[in-house]
Amino acid sequence: MATRWTVPYKKAVLEFARLFGNTADTCREFGVSRSTFYEWKNIVRERGTVGLVPQRPIALHHPRALQSVFLE
Repeated sequence: MATRWTVPYKKAVLEFARLFGNTADTCREFGVSRSTFYEWKNIVRERGTVGLVPQRPIALHHPRALQSVFLE
């Protein structure tokens, strides 16, 4: 099961890395994978800290959706 990180925790990890400048040690200290760290970092760069709030997944299609067919 995936770990649910809180927004303040994510901010703390990013701030710690910014202050001390060592990503590998930061990730090891906080128990976060580097790929997750860089994902958070990119989200903050693109959308700000508001982007760290977990979003619900959006389905691309639904099995019971009606097809839009234009009848002539």
